[in-house]
Amino acid sequence: MPRNLGKEKAKVWNDLVLFPYGGKYYLGYQQEDVSFNIKLKMLGHPQIKAGLRLAEAILCNTEWYHQTPGKDSPDEISEYADWVLEHLWHDLVASALMARCFGFSAFEKVYTMESREGKGDYLTYEKIKYVSPSTVDLYVDENGNYGGFGQKVYDVERIKPENTFWFVHQPQQGILRQHPLFGWSELDKDMYDVWYRNVIIWQMFVRYLAKKVSPPLIGYAPAMDKPKKDRVTGLTVWYNLMEEVFNVAQKMNEGSVAVLPYEESEKSGEKKIDLKYLESTSRVEAFLQSLNATEAQLFYGLIIPPSIFTKLTSSAAGSYAMMESMVDVYLVILKGTVCEPFKEQTQEQLTKDIVRRQFGLKAPVPHLQATLETASVRKTINDSLSVAGNLGKWCPDVDQYLKIIGLPKSAMFDPNFIKPSGRIGGPDDPSRKGEEVGRVGGGTEPRKVARGTG
Repeated sequence: MPRNLGKEKAKVWNDLVLFPYGGKYYLGYQQEDVSFNIKLKMLGHPQIKAGLRLAEAILCNTEWYHQTPGKDSPDEISEYADWVLEHLWHDLVASALMARCFGFSAFEKVYTMESREGKGDYLTYEKIKYVSPSTVDLYVDENGNYGGFGQKVYDVERIKPENTFWFVHQPQQGILRQHPLFGWSELDKDMYDVWYRNVIIWQMFVRYLAKKVSPPLIGYAPAMDKPKKDRVTGLTVWYNLMEEVFNVAQKMNEGSVAVLPYEESEKSGEKKIDLKYLESTSRVEAFLQSLNATEAQLFYGLIIPPSIFTKLTSSAAGSYAMMESMVDVYLVILKGTVCEPFKEQTQEQLTKDIVRRQFGLKAPVPHLQATLETASVRKTINDSLSVAGNLGKWCPDVDQYLKIIGLPKSAMFDPNFIKPSGRIGGPDDPSRKGEEVGRVGGGTEPRKVARGTG
């Protein structure tokens, strides 16, 4: 029984058998090489944030729906599953995608009873509460199977697995470092190294630019002493030209004006005494190349072609067709690495749970589907439907195709329906009865008769 539902609200639970939990093991979240606080800092990096938001925007705007397997299965179950989850998809998908950063996403199911108009009261999810992964203690049995989770830091004991949703990202790779139920974080040690280098290079670059606001002065003067006769005393005073230029350079840094003697070398023709700013453009290019390289590596770490974002800021990234093809490549990657595992785990832990509790243990579980198709596939379907429409023949599964490309279902029509004569609003339109007979310019026109011109 859900811990937030009383017995008076749980009549649909009568035929449900809950297996007792006999395990006593739990595993604290192992941070491995990168701590939780460092991962939070990494989430604020513009490149990482852009990459994660791109996946979130695509999957949150994807249409999720259920399809009951088998021709004899009732559509009522699919409609019920859609009704239960339709208001939860955005928060659920966005929270589940955090598993890419921490390896897993932990949720607690909060149940409630709601009335459906004309159908009665049904069990549903009030919310699927996301839990911070840093506070989670994972419970497993003696065989290592999932046994729910708790939060000892908040004095929350073990929540039974049937009352939780535990989404794991890349469990196969999670075996290599820790327990598979902890999954695999894409913000791992290798990603941290790239992020750290990028941050350090940015700090060095900003420090360099701060110095270029007031670049150092370099003075040129002959390394020799020259005599100078004092006009007051008449004595000869020796002075060093390099010291004099140094004093002039200090005054210029303070904003003063300096006047230097103009004297050229007899051999080279260059000035013997001069002041110049130390400027270098090669260092700026080196910094920018290093920054671009590390930023591209961050995108690759999130399995995103960098040209998707580069095209938005640079015309040298290639044509729009190239960027569109890169987006299609990214959609294929996203569908295989994130979308399909999310569909499977959501169907098993959320859809199956709520359907079996409502309709019994023998109820068929609808399959979760998503309209995450590439632009080329959508164009092919759209062209096929256009050709079929022009020929007057609808191809099979037209409703499924329309759902994939995000269009409403086709309207049903009667082929034996006789098309009415005349245009809408014409002489045969009942709304214009008595207004006029015949067409303008021929026959009898009642308004002309009334004016005496008919």
